[in-house]
Amino acid sequence: MPITDRGAPHSQRRALVVNAAELLREPGATRIVAAHLSLDEVELADPRLHGDVDVSIVLTSTLDRVLAAGEIRVGSRTECVRCLTAIDRTLTVTTSETFVADPPDEEFFPIEHGQLDLAALVREAVLLALPDAPLCRPECAGLCPSCGVDRNAEACDCGAGPLDARWAALDQLGDDSVGER
Repeated sequence: MPITDRGAPHSQRRALVVNAAELLREPGATRIVAAHLSLDEVELADPRLHGDVDVSIVLTSTLDRVLAAGEIRVGSRTECVRCLTAIDRTLTVTTSETFVADPPDEEFFPIEHGQLDLAALVREAVLLALPDAPLCRPECAGLCPSCGVDRNAEACDCGAGPLDARWAALDQLGDDSVGER
Protein backbone atom coordinates (compact mmCIF):
# COMPACT_ATOMS: atom_id res chain seq x y z
CA MET A 1 0.00 0.00 0.00
CA PRO A 2 1.44 3.41 -0.95
CA ILE A 3 2.49 5.85 1.73
CA THR A 4 1.57 9.52 1.24
CA ASP A 5 3.82 12.29 2.54
CA ARG A 6 1.76 15.23 3.72
CA GLY A 7 3.48 17.23 6.42
CA ALA A 8 2.60 20.45 8.15
CA PRO A 9 3.11 23.60 6.04
CA HIS A 10 6.44 24.42 7.72
CA SER A 11 7.83 20.97 6.89
CA GLN A 12 6.66 20.66 3.28
CA ARG A 13 10.22 20.97 1.93
CA ARG A 14 11.12 17.85 3.91
CA ALA A 15 8.35 15.99 2.06
CA LEU A 16 10.64 16.04 -0.99
CA VAL A 17 13.42 14.21 0.88
CA VAL A 18 12.65 10.48 0.91
CA ASN A 19 14.37 7.56 2.63
CA ALA A 20 15.52 5.62 -0.43
CA ALA A 21 17.21 2.88 1.61
CA GLU A 22 13.82 1.92 3.04
CA LEU A 23 12.29 1.76 -0.45
CA LEU A 24 15.18 -0.24 -1.92
CA ARG A 25 14.87 -2.92 0.79
CA GLU A 26 11.55 -3.91 -0.78
CA PRO A 27 11.75 -4.02 -4.62
CA GLY A 28 8.41 -3.09 -6.15
CA ALA A 29 7.41 -0.91 -3.20
CA THR A 30 5.77 2.40 -4.02
CA ARG A 31 5.53 5.67 -2.20
CA ILE A 32 3.42 8.67 -3.15
CA VAL A 33 4.89 12.09 -2.49
CA ALA A 34 2.37 14.92 -2.63
CA ALA A 35 3.35 18.41 -1.53
CA HIS A 36 2.28 22.03 -1.90
CA LEU A 37 5.39 24.22 -1.69
CA SER A 38 6.45 27.80 -2.22
CA LEU A 39 8.90 28.63 -5.00
CA ASP A 40 11.49 29.43 -2.31
CA GLU A 41 11.12 26.01 -0.69
CA VAL A 42 12.00 24.37 -4.02
CA GLU A 43 14.64 27.03 -4.76
CA LEU A 44 12.96 28.11 -8.01
CA ALA A 45 13.97 31.74 -8.45
CA ASP A 46 12.78 32.45 -11.98
CA PRO A 47 10.83 35.67 -12.70
CA ARG A 48 8.57 33.77 -15.12
CA LEU A 49 7.16 31.65 -12.27
CA HIS A 50 4.64 32.66 -9.61
CA GLY A 51 2.45 31.12 -6.96
CA ASP A 52 3.08 27.78 -5.34
CA VAL A 53 4.34 24.48 -6.67
CA ASP A 54 2.15 21.38 -6.46
CA VAL A 55 4.08 18.13 -6.64
CA SER A 56 2.56 14.67 -7.04
CA ILE A 57 5.14 11.95 -7.67
CA VAL A 58 4.98 8.16 -7.35
CA LEU A 59 8.26 6.51 -6.36
CA THR A 60 8.73 2.85 -7.30
CA SER A 61 11.74 0.85 -6.18
CA THR A 62 13.59 -1.78 -8.18
CA LEU A 63 16.62 -3.79 -7.06
CA ASP A 64 19.09 -0.89 -7.27
CA ARG A 65 17.19 2.24 -8.27
CA VAL A 66 14.08 4.27 -7.60
CA LEU A 67 11.85 5.41 -10.45
CA ALA A 68 10.08 8.73 -9.95
CA ALA A 69 7.09 9.54 -12.15
CA GLY A 70 4.48 12.20 -11.67
CA GLU A 71 3.24 15.69 -12.26
CA ILE A 72 4.29 19.16 -11.18
CA ARG A 73 2.11 22.28 -11.45
CA VAL A 74 3.20 25.89 -11.09
CA GLY A 75 1.97 29.25 -12.33
CA SER A 76 3.87 30.93 -15.14
CA ARG A 77 3.71 34.54 -16.26
CA THR A 78 5.36 35.35 -19.59
CA GLU A 79 4.60 37.48 -22.61
CA CYS A 80 3.93 36.49 -26.20
CA VAL A 81 7.04 36.88 -28.35
CA ARG A 82 4.93 38.10 -31.28
CA CYS A 83 2.41 40.56 -29.78
CA LEU A 84 3.81 41.12 -26.25
CA THR A 85 0.49 40.21 -24.61
CA ALA A 86 0.82 38.94 -21.04
CA ILE A 87 0.34 35.18 -20.74
CA ASP A 88 -0.71 33.88 -17.33
CA ARG A 89 -0.99 30.08 -17.31
CA THR A 90 -0.56 27.06 -15.12
CA LEU A 91 2.43 25.08 -16.28
CA THR A 92 1.80 21.34 -15.91
CA VAL A 93 4.92 19.21 -16.22
CA THR A 94 4.91 15.43 -16.47
CA THR A 95 8.19 13.89 -15.38
CA SER A 96 9.77 10.45 -15.23
CA GLU A 97 13.30 10.11 -13.85
CA THR A 98 15.56 7.55 -12.20
CA PHE A 99 17.50 7.84 -8.93
CA VAL A 100 20.55 5.60 -8.36
CA ALA A 101 23.12 5.34 -5.56
CA ASP A 102 26.21 5.91 -7.71
CA PRO A 103 25.02 7.56 -10.92
CA PRO A 104 27.30 6.61 -13.84
CA ASP A 105 26.51 9.93 -15.54
CA GLU A 106 24.30 13.00 -15.33
CA GLU A 107 21.36 11.13 -16.85
CA PHE A 108 20.39 9.88 -13.37
CA PHE A 109 19.64 11.69 -10.13
CA PRO A 110 21.75 10.64 -7.12
CA ILE A 111 20.71 8.80 -3.99
CA GLU A 112 22.99 10.33 -1.35
CA HIS A 113 23.39 8.95 2.17
CA GLY A 114 20.36 6.70 1.63
CA GLN A 115 18.14 9.69 0.79
CA LEU A 116 16.75 11.01 -2.47
CA ASP A 117 15.84 14.66 -2.80
CA LEU A 118 13.07 15.40 -5.29
CA ALA A 119 13.72 19.17 -5.20
CA ALA A 120 16.40 18.93 -7.91
CA LEU A 121 14.04 16.89 -10.10
CA VAL A 122 11.26 19.48 -9.59
CA ARG A 123 13.58 22.40 -10.43
CA GLU A 124 14.99 20.73 -13.55
CA ALA A 125 11.59 19.59 -14.86
CA VAL A 126 9.97 23.01 -14.39
CA LEU A 127 12.83 25.04 -15.86
CA LEU A 128 13.12 22.77 -18.90
CA ALA A 129 9.36 22.96 -19.49
CA LEU A 130 9.27 26.77 -19.65
CA PRO A 131 8.82 27.75 -23.30
CA ASP A 132 11.69 29.60 -24.99
CA ALA A 133 9.34 31.53 -27.27
CA PRO A 134 5.89 31.63 -25.65
CA LEU A 135 2.89 32.44 -27.83
CA CYS A 136 -0.50 33.69 -26.65
CA ARG A 137 -1.98 31.36 -29.28
CA PRO A 138 -0.44 29.50 -32.25
CA GLU A 139 -2.07 31.76 -34.88
CA CYS A 140 -0.90 35.02 -33.24
CA ALA A 141 -0.35 37.63 -35.98
CA GLY A 142 2.00 39.70 -33.81
CA LEU A 143 2.78 43.39 -34.00
CA CYS A 144 3.12 45.32 -37.26
CA PRO A 145 6.86 45.93 -37.77
CA SER A 146 6.15 49.41 -39.16
CA CYS A 147 3.53 51.01 -36.91
CA GLY A 148 3.50 48.60 -33.96
CA VAL A 149 -0.26 47.94 -33.96
CA ASP A 150 -1.37 44.58 -32.55
CA ARG A 151 -2.51 42.79 -35.71
CA ASN A 152 -4.64 40.43 -33.60
CA ALA A 153 -6.84 43.35 -32.53
CA GLU A 154 -6.86 45.61 -35.59
CA ALA A 155 -5.57 45.91 -39.15
CA CYS A 156 -3.08 48.50 -40.29
CA ASP A 157 -2.43 50.19 -43.65
CA CYS A 158 1.35 49.98 -43.52
CA GLY A 159 1.70 47.40 -46.29
CA ALA A 160 4.02 44.47 -46.29
CA GLY A 161 7.05 46.20 -47.81
CA PRO A 162 10.52 45.49 -46.52
CA LEU A 163 11.81 47.67 -43.70
CA ASP A 164 15.35 47.60 -45.05
CA ALA A 165 16.13 48.76 -48.62
CA ARG A 166 18.62 45.89 -48.96
CA TRP A 167 15.64 43.48 -49.09
CA ALA A 168 13.87 45.37 -51.90
CA ALA A 169 15.17 43.00 -54.62
CA LEU A 170 13.61 40.05 -52.82
CA ASP A 171 10.35 41.95 -52.43
CA GLN A 172 10.18 42.39 -56.23
CA LEU A 173 10.14 38.62 -56.67
CA GLY A 174 6.71 38.53 -55.05
CA ASP A 175 4.66 35.37 -54.66
CA ASP A 176 4.68 34.53 -58.40
CA SER A 177 8.16 32.99 -58.11
CA VAL A 178 6.88 30.23 -55.81
CA GLY A 179 6.74 26.98 -57.71
CA GLU A 180 9.02 28.07 -60.61
CA ARG A 181 11.83 25.59 -60.18
